[in-house]
Amino acid sequence: MKSRYNEPKEKCRPFLQALEYFPEVVKLFTEKVKQLFSFKEAQERAEKEAREKERQERIKARRKKRDIER
Repeated sequence: MKSRYNEPKEKCRPFLQALEYFPEVVKLFTEKVKQLFSFKEAQERAEKEAREKERQERIKARRKKRDIER
């Protein structure tokens, strides 16, 4: 359990030191990271909605084609 705690703590040490000495810079950094993730999530959501819309249009076209053939 101790190693599971210490390993991430060691990896985060530079960030924690920066937080101690440069809190404003770290705050700006974390805000920028949040923005990037938000932008990426919005982009992925838009792509997913576009794929779903395309799928619905293909389904609608197939139904229309079947109705014409009848």
